[in-house]
Amino acid sequence: MQRVKPSFENLVHGLAEPMQVWSAPTGQLEKGSAQGVYLAGRRAVSEMVLTSPTHALVPTGFERLDHWIIRFGSAVQSLEAEEDSKLLADSQITLVRTRVTSPREVRERIEVTNASSNVEEVRLRLRVSPDAALLDEVRAGWSGVESAKLGVLFQDGSIRWQAGDVHAQLEADGIVSKDGEDVVIDWALTVPAGGTSTAEVTIDFMHLPEFIEPWEWRSSESGSRLSKAASSLIERSAGNPDLQAFLARALWDLDGLTLSPLAWEDDRFIASGAPWALGLSGRDALIAASLLVSVDPQLAVETLNVLARLQGKDVNRETGEEPGKILEWQANGEIRSDDDDDEGAEPRIYFGAAETTPLWILTLFEVWKTGAYKEEVRELLPNLECGLDWMREFGDAVGGGFFEPRGASGAGAAAEGWRSCDGPVRWRNGSLAQGPFVFGGVQALAYSAALAGAEILEAFGRAHVDIRDEFWREAELAREWAAGLKRRFREQFWVERGGLRYPAGALDALGRPVDSLTSNIGYVLGSGMLDESEVDDVVEALMSPEMFSGYGVRASALVDNAFDLFDSYRGVVWVRDTAMVARGLRREGRVDEARRLALGLLEAAREFDWTLPEAFSGVSRDEEEGLRAHPSANRPSGLAAAAALAVAEVLLDS
Repeated sequence: MQRVKPSFENLVHGLAEPMQVWSAPTGQLEKGSAQGVYLAGRRAVSEMVLTSPTHALVPTGFERLDHWIIRFGSAVQSLEAEEDSKLLADSQITLVRTRVTSPREVRERIEVTNASSNVEEVRLRLRVSPDAALLDEVRAGWSGVESAKLGVLFQDGSIRWQAGDVHAQLEADGIVSKDGEDVVIDWALTVPAGGTSTAEVTIDFMHLPEFIEPWEWRSSESGSRLSKAASSLIERSAGNPDLQAFLARALWDLDGLTLSPLAWEDDRFIASGAPWALGLSGRDALIAASLLVSVDPQLAVETLNVLARLQGKDVNRETGEEPGKILEWQANGEIRSDDDDDEGAEPRIYFGAAETTPLWILTLFEVWKTGAYKEEVRELLPNLECGLDWMREFGDAVGGGFFEPRGASGAGAAAEGWRSCDGPVRWRNGSLAQGPFVFGGVQALAYSAALAGAEILEAFGRAHVDIRDEFWREAELAREWAAGLKRRFREQFWVERGGLRYPAGALDALGRPVDSLTSNIGYVLGSGMLDESEVDDVVEALMSPEMFSGYGVRASALVDNAFDLFDSYRGVVWVRDTAMVARGLRREGRVDEARRLALGLLEAAREFDWTLPEAFSGVSRDEEEGLRAHPSANRPSGLAAAAALAVAEVLLDS
């Protein structure tokens, strides 16, 4: 292997879960980079380069027809012609390379059109390099695998290879051969005057257990449900061209990231993003659905249904599963049934996130508050009760009165918060704090979820005498639990420093508030845990120059010694955090501050040509250094795209 810094900046992508293809704008997939054909967490092809021994192929641009269809154009000029850029520009021979990405194959159709009055003989060669690098290996900077592991075979006129769970077969209408471990396809095209000749190649991927597919591939409807639901918002933004451009791109990105489980094909959810997380993340899907609930509450209902079906039933230390817990992520693979003895069918599934269950309850509450989905909410009441039971029974792992589930590792909340390991939790002076931790933002989610769940149960209890006692008893337990959580939070979490007063992002193993200032405190806004003066304190801290960059809320304050513009936990702006803080500010009646955050994200979107990455550098807006995406950020990102609609609501309603 060789070490290569992964970069997906300025690449063109085709998405059709579990497949994604990343290429240069020319259409070439070049070895030694992050480019390639990726399938369910593994890179199956690292190179697809088209050349001609007889002609020069000069790229002229690309056209995106859909999320999975892209056309790449080239001017074609004979190598025997005089070297003249004007001749190339005026070439009468053109080549269009159309790439179609589907959930099970990648297909390319090459069309050479001859507008001259002479027959043209054009030879083409496509070099394909099979690969088997894991996506995590690419992310870490490794590229390529030992050729012996690929098992490339030439059989029955087609090329096959296998690596791990990837089985690939390449077929083409040209002459297929091997060159070492690479595959070479040669075509000799006779292009008539005024006519077109074509060449085709298909790489089919077989024997992959699948859990999800793009919703578009499962639906017979035309167009996007989400785009239709957001039409009124788009119309209202007509007076703000920047906002309208941001919304249009966001809706496009959300279309491409809308997935559907094969087993429940009518239910949608939003994927976290590409290239790193093109699948089901319970936390991210719920936040996205919540940010979109005002324009498409049906999406929230469907997301809730998907996660309810996968809700934890047993205790499993390996996966973090516990009864009533909502999963954190499900990799694309089949769901194993109880009577399935095939150990190879075990899904890649993980429950180790404290915040996902409270987020599920809060999203259910938002759906219920619309007043349009009473029956759908009624069907999910058993899941709600199980979730509330889990929060009380498994939430306080060490008996300290806080919400700190141990999860899969047994290490307490150190393994179950957004700052999901010991390293990123630091004191103001930059030194590492010692876990397990109790995270402040997670306490706020748990508190508001308990109250939201209690309100739903009480409402249904009033309407149904036969279940009233059961629901009221559950609601009373939830309210008592939440009250204790709020009291202990106000007693132990507050920090004062540098003229600012704010809740700590976490308590360390000794119960001490870690004094670094982080974006986690923003999740307390709108939760009901704070009185008016405490809201003032939190707003002042978040909107201070140390935290608000002008584009968004930084993960950590500038004054902290551990600050780093590009560190995921110590300096970048997470679009998710900024959008959630803006929503919390609105709920607290702080419209002006919410508007400042929304305008900041809109300006950042302009800098990124309207497709925000999920995280970008924490540089201040008044500095000369421009914004840059975090090197490992998803772009497109489901959460960043959903944030565009939250931005629109803030700006249009204020």
